[in-house]
Amino acid sequence: MKFDWPDLSALQNESDVEQKLVYPLLVTEEPFGFGIAPNEILTKKNIRRLTIGKGSDRKSYFPDYLVLIGGIPIVVIEAKKPEEDLDEAHREARLYATEVNAIYRPGINLLTKVVATNGVRLIAGAWDHEKPEIDMSSAEFSASSEKMAQLHGLIGRAKPSN
Repeated sequence: MKFDWPDLSALQNESDVEQKLVYPLLVTEEPFGFGIAPNEILTKKNIRRLTIGKGSDRKSYFPDYLVLIGGIPIVVIEAKKPEEDLDEAHREARLYATEVNAIYRPGINLLTKVVATNGVRLIAGAWDHEKPEIDMSSAEFSASSEKMAQLHGLIGRAKPSN
């Protein structure tokens, strides 16, 4: 099944980014998408809310998507509306991954990858690094782009690490 990229200029809000870009990209077969089974994707209504941040920045939070492999959370994805900055979304996803990893035994970090997108730009990387490894524009949202290949390498059928 080929992924039909939405008209990215038509993405108006966070829900559009989630439903018209992120979810179809997750479930569409490789190389056009990531080939993740729908039962391996949790959405907001099924994701555990956790408290993230410190001091006055503490808040109850849950991401837009969690990707599970064998029931284990591997990738957290945060979607934002097109005009919204992604740095805060990336930070929130990293903090959420930190809290999920704290549930497990010390040294076991299962939720290792974070992704943030607003449909115009996508950033992704490891949960324990401040700077994303991948920073791509919507022009690079293509099965043939080098950045998309890097994204596949980062999260495509991700495996837990310890």
